[in-house]
Amino acid sequence: MSAVKTQVCNGGMANPSNCIMPYLKATVPTTALYEIRPIPGKGLGVIAIVDIEAGTRLLHETPVMTALKDDPFEIYQAFIAMNHLNQHRYLELHAAPNQVTAILPVIDDDVPSTLRYQIAKIAAIFATNCFNIPESEISSKRQNGNEDDEIIAGICLTAVRFNHSCTPNVAQTWTNDNKSIIMHALTFIKAGTELCDSYCELLAPRSERQEELRAYGFECSCVACDFRNITFPYIENRRKELQRLTRDLTFWKISREVGLFGPLSASISRKDGVRKTTETVIQLLQKENLQGHDLKNW
Repeated sequence: MSAVKTQVCNGGMANPSNCIMPYLKATVPTTALYEIRPIPGKGLGVIAIVDIEAGTRLLHETPVMTALKDDPFEIYQAFIAMNHLNQHRYLELHAAPNQVTAILPVIDDDVPSTLRYQIAKIAAIFATNCFNIPESEISSKRQNGNEDDEIIAGICLTAVRFNHSCTPNVAQTWTNDNKSIIMHALTFIKAGTELCDSYCELLAPRSERQEELRAYGFECSCVACDFRNITFPYIENRRKELQRLTRDLTFWKISREVGLFGPLSASISRKDGVRKTTETVIQLLQKENLQGHDLKNW
């Protein structure tokens, strides 16, 4: 994600109308496995500096801030509560322009214009870079009655530097025990290779993935999205087939759980259909190198 050169204000953003602190480029951490460095066309990204074996733990990181995902004022308050170094690192993150435009109307017009834009920008950075915290964590943060439609999200300043690929080589998992993100290598990763997570529904066709990724302000050009790639038609067809088969299996599973009976797809209704369809899904996922959560589900 590209750096956002935004000024930080006196008092930890407590008074954004008096922004006088000059922009300061925050340092970014490196480890024995990878480093964060500029990548052409992507801003900063994560590059392996040694060969990494599949299954290697890459990261164990606690969020520097959490807030209701759709509440700009709570996001702003959480930002103010961070120390100055984390504020600087936060403000270096990319904010999709369409996110700023979408958030501004939510903020009351009687808020001073400078403060209004600062809140929108901070909330837009959050919307572009946050990850959702599992539902089980919401009850520990919210005790105000029925808030089922509210989503708690967080920011991890190192994890967010892993750029997107529709064929990711890393995967993240939230751990409730430590309230943190853990990231592992999905495959063997050669030194010099970019480490990429996934931001979208990987089994969707290219057009749907690109639409989902527009919220982050970029167009994916990975091997699964590049029309010039000679294997693109095969990748696209396999993912369409995967999407169809996984929907069939999901419908079958839900039907059994709730006791519904109705017409099933041909792939499911034939003899040994569920087993054979599941085997096909696993084989296709392996061909697509989707060894993470999508394969784990089956």
